[in-house]
Amino acid sequence: MSTQVQGRENVTSTSAAPRFDLYRMIHKALRKSMFDAVYALGCVDVLDDREFHATLDQVLVLCEACDQHLQKENHYVHPAMEARSPGTTRRILDEHFEHIEEIDFIRTEVTRIRGVASDVRAAETHRLYLHMTHFVADNLMHMRYEELEHNAVLWAKYSDAELLAVEQRIIANVPPNEMAAILQAAIPAMSHQERVPFLRGMKQSEMPREAFAGVVQIARETLATHEWNKLAQAIGEPQVPGLVEVL
Repeated sequence: MSTQVQGRENVTSTSAAPRFDLYRMIHKALRKSMFDAVYALGCVDVLDDREFHATLDQVLVLCEACDQHLQKENHYVHPAMEARSPGTTRRILDEHFEHIEEIDFIRTEVTRIRGVASDVRAAETHRLYLHMTHFVADNLMHMRYEELEHNAVLWAKYSDAELLAVEQRIIANVPPNEMAAILQAAIPAMSHQERVPFLRGMKQSEMPREAFAGVVQIARETLATHEWNKLAQAIGEPQVPGLVEVL
């Protein structure tokens, strides 16, 4: 699959303020998960059983994240687009079917590679690594098309309040364990300027205290100390003491 996108590089530049972007945070999370999985697969010690199987598990976690994400787009985002601009999801829906096949293939390959003899692990893992780089490359172009072309349709046909309502319907149907996995990738993938309103909004909302504490814990565990301390200062949470800045 070769995706070409032209003509919308500055799609947000004509607005006085940025529009609400359904894709921004989740795509950042997916990109981080993809890059991390490919990196881990490329440098894994295949003769260390624990590291080898943990890395293959990481690939499966990525497959699940990609699968869940495209299903949500199919179920929530595409119907909204088709309701007001029929035919605009056809290309991406076709690519989603291709991605489902790719995800199934990768899962099958992971199962197969787990059982190969140790003397061929390196060669088989490298084959999977090369396949994963192609899968990620396709997904990067796929997400870019959505962020440019699909957003152009959504912004033309829907208000920010309506798009926020779509996102809230998605979030309301995400199980807690899946949401925790999303946040573990999304929070470190965000910029500081994105993290502050994201967590501040949660803190000021009606989210239960225990749930927000769980989000804070994820942030502390996934961010570097200096990143956490900047965020904590901005949202009024305890910082990690004794930090020495390394220049």
